[in-house]
Amino acid sequence: MGPISQVAQRNNEVQEEIEASSQAYPELRWFYEKVARTLPERTLCKIPYMAFVVIMPDGLMQGVHQPFLEEYGKYVVAYRIRTLNQEDAERLYFDGLVTDNSCRHIKSWWIKNKLFELGESIGLLLYNPDEYNFHKLLTERKGASDPLIVRKGAMRYNYRTPNKTFGLLHSSDDLLSMLYEIDTYFEPDDLNDFLNFQDALISEKVSHLKEYFTYFHTARIEYYRVLYRVKSRIILGILSDARMHSGIVKYCLQLLERYAEALRVVQLNPGYVQERSAISEVLAQEEQVMASMKRQTEQLNNYRLSTLVLCLATLTLEAKFREADYKMLEAVLESQGVILTQFEKTVLESTLFFYKKL
Repeated sequence: MGPISQVAQRNNEVQEEIEASSQAYPELRWFYEKVARTLPERTLCKIPYMAFVVIMPDGLMQGVHQPFLEEYGKYVVAYRIRTLNQEDAERLYFDGLVTDNSCRHIKSWWIKNKLFELGESIGLLLYNPDEYNFHKLLTERKGASDPLIVRKGAMRYNYRTPNKTFGLLHSSDDLLSMLYEIDTYFEPDDLNDFLNFQDALISEKVSHLKEYFTYFHTARIEYYRVLYRVKSRIILGILSDARMHSGIVKYCLQLLERYAEALRVVQLNPGYVQERSAISEVLAQEEQVMASMKRQTEQLNNYRLSTLVLCLATLTLEAKFREADYKMLEAVLESQGVILTQFEKTVLESTLFFYKKL
């Protein structure tokens, strides 16, 4: 079989795969008939070497983009930064941010709505001419959202995030979904022209890379920075009521020192793996110190002090964190003068909500 015949056969296989997906996803049948089925051969032959990835606002917040772009940034041929509202997100994910299907993880829009509108997401179109079915490679690298089946070494396994439902990073699972999501997210006038990587798109690739690396290095903020900030403010409240209790003061200072050291590690920006490893060592004694502080506080007759220490323990001790009620925690903190910003509220609410799902 000659090269031309091989290309033709490969194109037929791609078209058959896309058509099969349209049967499996009836909600995308209209897109298949109107757009995907009409793509010419010069585009079809490129599709298996493409991948589409969206890094969500909470993924950016947790630094997911850092290791991903270090590994796959050289394959990015186009990107777009967007703030997605509910309508945009539901257009992008037809099979549902809102669903009654008990087999799916994502059931509640209320938390996604806050996170989508609170921050930006980034869509990345990647092209690797040396990797057939590139989208499958990226999906495997990302790992399953279910922590019970996620593979060791996958990004979701490494992050061990409680936010398994929201996902941090989305990648298309099949060719038809990928085409639809690219068309929805980038909104090109002509999907065929867009996917053929016009000369201008290729020639600007270097500037694209420079621009979004610069953007993310300046915008980088992890959820644990917010936790440190909130915990530090609680500790300052504890210190204001604990001046006569040297043991509690000692514990507070130890925790503040640990948080300050962890933030210094973040500021050095050593890279994802090194950063998490270093912070893990810095905070190794956090739960032990917190448990000792809580025991000592229980012996004192000081309501405000006990309340603040309990709030701090809730954000530190795993058993209490799993049982936490966010609304109650927020109300108690505010009653004791620790007023959370909207961003802090969203981060804590998201973390507590999804942590319980593990």
